[in-house]
Amino acid sequence: MGFLGRIFRNVGTSAYRKEIEHYRDFVRGMDSEELGSLLALSFHIGNGLSEVGWPIHDPMSYQVSEDSKLSVIYLRQIYSQFQKQGQNSDAAALAIWLHTFRAVMAGEIRYIAKECWAELARGRPYVQAAAESMSALTGKSINYSGYQNFPVGFDQNS
Repeated sequence: MGFLGRIFRNVGTSAYRKEIEHYRDFVRGMDSEELGSLLALSFHIGNGLSEVGWPIHDPMSYQVSEDSKLSVIYLRQIYSQFQKQGQNSDAAALAIWLHTFRAVMAGEIRYIAKECWAELARGRPYVQAAAESMSALTGKSINYSGYQNFPVGFDQNS
């Protein structure tokens, strides 16, 4: 990688670090029941991503793709759209996947992504009830399967 390439990578990584630290602080401030709702919705969105090819259960296998739908830039665009449309819960739920896949690309922020997953884990006991409440409110089924496990490489012990 040339000099300019390193500069652009460092600028990108610095921005990633700032955003993921903000997200980590956001989830740290949530109580366990709130985290249960966020975790249920995160896995609902993540399972949708999985259906189109995102390796949510093994993000370490992620390879940058020519397919725009498998690009971290695409996830960032969806995140921004959610925010613009006032869908802040969806944006927060997608953010963990955006940060996770960024951490695969920029390993120096992976420890922060692990901290985010550890915080989200506090919500596990409340996921099922949260999903049932969301389903009752929206009339849509929430697919939160897989929430019991950290994605490969993002367990605090790995």
